[in-house]
Amino acid sequence: MKNRILFKAIELFTIYGFRAIPMERIARELGCSTKTLYQHYPNKTILIKKMVEQGIERDKQFIEKLEEKNSSSISKLLEFKGYIYTRHVQNLYPGMTDDLIKYEPDIYLLIDTFFQEVLEKWFIKMLENGKIEGDFRDNINPDILAKYLIELSMKSLSTQIFPPSKIISGLAYTELIKNFMYGISSLNGVRFLNENFNKYLNIK
Repeated sequence: MKNRILFKAIELFTIYGFRAIPMERIARELGCSTKTLYQHYPNKTILIKKMVEQGIERDKQFIEKLEEKNSSSISKLLEFKGYIYTRHVQNLYPGMTDDLIKYEPDIYLLIDTFFQEVLEKWFIKMLENGKIEGDFRDNINPDILAKYLIELSMKSLSTQIFPPSKIISGLAYTELIKNFMYGISSLNGVRFLNENFNKYLNIK
């Protein structure tokens, strides 16, 4: 029952945002009493935290799978950004990031810690390897650009900067990532992006 509650909560939070979904709605969708719900999850904040923790774990596992592949760093980086688009951007309630920062800062801190301790280091590795492989320009600074790529991705999800009423969902993300990737690429990298970018990130 505990997993059923979590899966239903994630489904509803993803579509409508956690602020719009009270615990009573989750119980009603599951066909159980709120008493049963509270026995497993005493409050909504715990459910939101579990949702974020699960998302972080999936991202870590995806990175680990990418590391096992015998492919170029530019392709791994592009595949990861495509995964993030499909997993977190395309189907996520617009403004989820803004809401977490504003209303659940302690939970957002889990995401920020993942960015600093895992994602930033992996980006640096991909950027450094990409330089060696000849797909990224020799004069880029991986330490700076890894931080910039994280901030770029997060800003693209902000409804304050890119209101859903004016910008098609996901368009800001793909456009910013496209400009970042082309901006750091060598001629070899540009050729790779010309052939492969739309396979991973493409708004139709």
